[in-house]
Amino acid sequence: MKTLKKKVGKVEIYARSRTMSDLAELMSLGLSKNQEIESSIYVGAHEWRFSRIKKKRISIGVQTEQFYDSNNERLWGLYSEYLPLLYCSKYDYVLDLSLLNRPAYERFELRNVIFGPYIFHNAGCLKIGKSPHFSFVGDVSPRRKKFLEELNGKYHLINGGYEEIKPELIASEGLLNIHHKDGDYIEWPRFLLAYDCGKIVFSEALPGPLVKNLHYAPFGEYASVDSKMAIFEGFKKDVATKYNLDRFFLAIDLTSARNRKPKILRSYAILKSLAFIFFNRMKARLTSTRNVS
Repeated sequence: MKTLKKKVGKVEIYARSRTMSDLAELMSLGLSKNQEIESSIYVGAHEWRFSRIKKKRISIGVQTEQFYDSNNERLWGLYSEYLPLLYCSKYDYVLDLSLLNRPAYERFELRNVIFGPYIFHNAGCLKIGKSPHFSFVGDVSPRRKKFLEELNGKYHLINGGYEEIKPELIASEGLLNIHHKDGDYIEWPRFLLAYDCGKIVFSEALPGPLVKNLHYAPFGEYASVDSKMAIFEGFKKDVATKYNLDRFFLAIDLTSARNRKPKILRSYAILKSLAFIFFNRMKARLTSTRNVS
């Protein structure tokens, strides 16, 4: 896919995959057109090489992987313990969407990482659909399949780019949220998708700061129009208006961004990460050879 480049004021937003491009487009809605900070935002921090990062602008990498859940159980994306150090060396700032990922960074005492779902905007408004079915977006893993079977067909599986799925999502009862694998965590991009389409999320139990019946509805349970309005407005007030890119820029000290960047550790982080990957691949190859023999 061709690299997406979106410019709002003096801020450039880049994305490479379709999923990250959709996220970047929606994130840009939370950025004022009069933003004067010359910076480049790279959505999907793991998808960008050092050589692709613009050196003369403040660089911000958006980290979207879910490293840990609320019980400190490891999930996905953290293929090396040195990966957070690598990210914080690559970018002037790292925006990690999950507050639960803090443990991955703590051992390095990094000061150029900000945690929080700063991806929303203030313009969301509730839209009541005519369809009695829920919508589900994403791949159907074995775990998700079990949840969906409980609905007895009262859902539509929709996939594709944002503009393709938006009409059907707007027409539905709301967006279902089911974890890909066991754990206690929040899929923030899914909440952004629902919010931008004017829908509430119907989800299995989630950790804080989200509260059931205040920020989302219970999985598979229909909600009245009044309940939907209350939940949508509660989410907008407590989350969407507090976590957008304008707020992110207010949360960081850009004047000292380059001084905070641990450049001395860059080569060390790269070598450690590459060594980890290399030895694990060699180990897997040796194990595979032994099994064959």
